[in-house]
Amino acid sequence: THTHTHNTATTTAAMDRKQHYINALFQNSNSSKCFIGLGNALAASETVQLHDGRVLDVKQLFVEALRRDRNCSTGYNNLGFALAPGETVELHDGRILNETQLFVEAIRCDP
Repeated sequence: THTHTHNTATTTAAMDRKQHYINALFQNSNSSKCFIGLGNALAASETVQLHDGRVLDVKQLFVEALRRDRNCSTGYNNLGFALAPGETVELHDGRILNETQLFVEAIRCDP
């Protein structure tokens, strides 16, 4: 019973954290930090529906963060970790980067 209660509490805390970032994005849709926070609050295979109706996954949330702040080292770093080996991602500016290139961008932004 104790384990079940702990899992429920953990799940509730994660849901509250996600809802916090969803609400924060509703208030300020240009916050790269809120997109990153929401991406970090999701499980790798999870998606979330924003107030504007879009349904985004973790990688898409990090791309949205970079759309708002192209020098956001955390966005590049987290996106790099979210990619599967050999996977690439297209950024808002049309660049297609792999994991290593994303980490290089993170270092460029915050040496």
